[in-house]
Amino acid sequence: MSLIESMLNVQPSAILGEGAFIYASMRDAEKLGFPNLFNRTTRIITAGTPLNLDMHEAAQERRMEVHDLYGCQEFGWIACDGIPLRNDLSFMPAEKEWHEVIVGGLPTGDCLILSNSGHMCNRKGRLITYRLKRSVNDIDIVIRASKFKSEETVRRIAKSILRLKGKHVYVSPSVRLGADCTVLELKGSQYNKNTIPSFCIDNAIKTELFDSLAEAQCLYQNDHRHNEVWSK
Repeated sequence: MSLIESMLNVQPSAILGEGAFIYASMRDAEKLGFPNLFNRTTRIITAGTPLNLDMHEAAQERRMEVHDLYGCQEFGWIACDGIPLRNDLSFMPAEKEWHEVIVGGLPTGDCLILSNSGHMCNRKGRLITYRLKRSVNDIDIVIRASKFKSEETVRRIAKSILRLKGKHVYVSPSVRLGADCTVLELKGSQYNKNTIPSFCIDNAIKTELFDSLAEAQCLYQNDHRHNEVWSK
């Protein structure tokens, strides 16, 4: 009702919101005797949940432009209309046609399908974000190579990321120290029901978020002041 009330006073050219909520507002407006309330709106940007297909159909009937914005609070915006919004994305093959979404070397916990036929909002987009689902796999991260020269520092990085992001990070017994870039191996946990192949990331751009967390750990490690926020 709040959206309908606002639109009675202001006719926006674009609406940003959760797709199912916008669709429900469209139907409520019709029931309240305002069938043309949304007609002046030319663009709808959905976010927060996978694109509501009923809303997409209703918007097309009104000749509205629809955009599907995908992201989360932890990682920020990831894609729009199936097109990546950042260059540190990787897609780890999972069961059948599904892929785990990896941002900066860290699993998001989401799975999606990559399709050459394109996203319904933009055929150039390959990420089918409206068929998004939560992953059923636990992904372990193994550090195979690190830019840092101290194994103790690398182990502290692993513990720090576990504490901050809740991701299980391990240090390989044969970790290569002082490498040109970070090398991560992502593999399914031994407790998973499904077996998924391991996935290697050896690109500095693709591990940018992981490296940023690692650098933060080193800055903290070199700061001799005791910060109670970090002390546990």
